Amino acid sequence: MSSSWIQVTPKFQKGVTLINSIEPAKLRLLLNRIATFMQRDSVKGISSPFTEDEESKLEKSLGLQLKDVRLVIDTASLILQQSAYHIIKPDSLKSKLIEDLKLEQERAAAVASVWESNASLIVESLRKRSVLPYQFADMTWLLNVETSSDKISKRKEPVALLELLLQSGDSDNNRKVKLEMHKPQLQKLYQNLEKIQTQLDALK
Repeated sequence: MSSSWIQVTPKFQKGVTLINSIEPAKLRLLLNRIATFMQRDSVKGISSPFTEDEESKLEKSLGLQLKDVRLVIDTASLILQQSAYHIIKPDSLKSKLIEDLKLEQERAAAVASVWESNASLIVESLRKRSVLPYQFADMTWLLNVETSSDKISKRKEPVALLELLLQSGDSDNNRKVKLEMHKPQLQKLYQNLEKIQTQLDALK
């Protein structure tokens, strides 16, 4: 099963079921801790918002086995990460959690509330520490005119030649990617960029 914003696997769905068993107040505290962790600069050797000792305490507090505690943490983290990736508004997120994931209303409200309070900082933090090996740095472009190869047709079509500079942590590994785009492709790219800008503006 999948939706447009998140992939729902059996394991993920089990995590959602476990979240539904957690008291809303405790869930909110857990979510706030995860949201705060997601805003930090990456720290070498630290990949979880909770230490092993804290996870053990969560076992007792939530009445879950350790493996289920970790599944809850992973599931909640993924929900917030995907909310950031798709830049979802809080009200829309609440609806998606209820309709797509079958999250109980009070729990969905807790997730949406924590997301609303932390969205801008999470998005900004994830943007700064992209997990991808390359990040966009610069672009040059040239507008060319392509003549049809059909001898009967003398139509000329504009073609945009784009060169993207992609930077990595190591300047010696920077890459240049060349693209050739016709008008329909450029229009689609522009429309998608406008959607991204609108979603970013909505979080300000």
